[in-house]
Amino acid sequence: MTEKEIQLLGFRRVDVQAEEGGTYPYHFYKYEITTGLSLKSNDSDEQCAQDGDWHIKFDNTSEPVVFHKMEKVQSLLNTLERAKV
Repeated sequence: MTEKEIQLLGFRRVDVQAEEGGTYPYHFYKYEITTGLSLKSNDSDEQCAQDGDWHIKFDNTSEPVVFHKMEKVQSLLNTLERAKV
């Protein structure tokens, strides 16, 4: 998945400054579904992201569930958003 596809899905960019969490600034994308349930991309400083291979996973889970295709993330978001109403 590309960074542009993540943006098109409605994820918001989160910038992390060097003093907050590392030796240099980086960013990731987050989609808050509801309080306590969100999706997060890999970080821009990871090699796969630098190579243009972004992925999405549930945030704050002990076992990662990773999505690599925009269509799968879109389907998941549609299902989760419909369940909220």
